[in-house]
Amino acid sequence: MKTLLIRSVSGLVYASILTIALLLDKLAFSIVILIIGSLTVLEFQKLIGHFSVLPVVILAMILYFDYAQLFRMPNIEILVSVVILVNFALIRFLFQNRTLELRQELKLLLSLFYIIAPCYLLVTTAQISSESELITLAILVLIWVNDSVAYLIGKTFGKRKLFKSISPKKTLEGSLGGLLLTLVVAYIAHHSFQSSYGLVETLLIALSVSIFATIGDLIQSKFKRLANVKDSGKIIPGHGGMYDRLDSTLFSIPFVYLLLFIF
Repeated sequence: MKTLLIRSVSGLVYASILTIALLLDKLAFSIVILIIGSLTVLEFQKLIGHFSVLPVVILAMILYFDYAQLFRMPNIEILVSVVILVNFALIRFLFQNRTLELRQELKLLLSLFYIIAPCYLLVTTAQISSESELITLAILVLIWVNDSVAYLIGKTFGKRKLFKSISPKKTLEGSLGGLLLTLVVAYIAHHSFQSSYGLVETLLIALSVSIFATIGDLIQSKFKRLANVKDSGKIIPGHGGMYDRLDSTLFSIPFVYLLLFIF
């Protein structure tokens, strides 16, 4: 019970900071994403045996240039496509019974396209929708609902392991519960607020969020298992590191971004 309380409070603080920054203005949200993105990529690099401040510098530069309107990705769909290809390579890696043996240059590229690029996409998601920051907030809320419900249902009713060799605590019941509640929340939100997206489009976005958020969490679990650690860090009580908290968001955002671009 104590662990659940600590996890709930710290999760609420984390969500509140992101929400307030997002609704305040783009600069505040960019600063928050820069901070949590930097912590995430450093934690990730520690897991894979690599260290470089270049990804942090690049994230700071592109967020600054984007905010100052000095730079705008000319063909952002190319960046989205590259990130999605990297994510599919990580999905393939998830099902392989081997370690990730990469040269330092490739580890740097993985840091950039697996962690840094999705941070940039998260900040710019509002720019491809007429609903501005609300669509970004809606995506974040759906991810939080999926993760929280999957955790609670899995902890209470879970019996069947979803991916025992990678994440023994993640269950099929929890994942299905998270998926169902995410769809329900998306359905309710669609009928409660004015939206330029149809019901089918809204549910497809919610479905994508749930599926890829779960996969993202599993991929992070594999990196931790290969590094023989329980958490990527200790910065968030009850959750672990920033990478532990942001893994599902970073993995799912490029797929959601693609759907928003298509719709």
